[in-house]
Amino acid sequence: TSPTWSTSTAVANSTGANYTYTFTTNSTSTLNTVTMTVPSGTTGTPTVGTVTPGNVSTGGAVSLSGTTLTYTFPSATIAAGTALSIQLNGLQNTAIVGTYSSSIATKNGATSIDTGTTPSVAITGGTLVGPTWATSNTTDNVVANYTYVFTTNSTSTLSSVTMSVPTG
Repeated sequence: TSPTWSTSTAVANSTGANYTYTFTTNSTSTLNTVTMTVPSGTTGTPTVGTVTPGNVSTGGAVSLSGTTLTYTFPSATIAAGTALSIQLNGLQNTAIVGTYSSSIATKNGATSIDTGTTPSVAITGGTLVGPTWATSNTTDNVVANYTYVFTTNSTSTLSSVTMSVPTG
């Protein structure tokens, strides 16, 4: 119940992001796997961060395949109502700006035990890369053309671009 996910950085295309998933089990069961979906385009070689409780953290490993993170650990009996927190490090956020939820499933082998969907997390645009500008004429009070060059750090549909020009 009450599944959530968060990221240490919500900027699109950011590297070194740490994702944390929290939830409370509904059922008492033997578990050995938790799967969590990530936004399409998320990459990286994830590593295990802080995991609680202890019987789920010892011997845990993580892998990323497509849009699914799989956290595996030696089989452990988990009581109903147990709060779990799984932090996975070393991810690169998707380059696509948007809001994303995650589907979480606890498993015993291939059998799903508890499932849930988190509220959405917003992945936002980042900083422009290499912004520059130039003018066709530097003489005061003369009509000039301005040229702006930049690269976006994320994938998104732009509806407008706002730039500031010198007064005068």
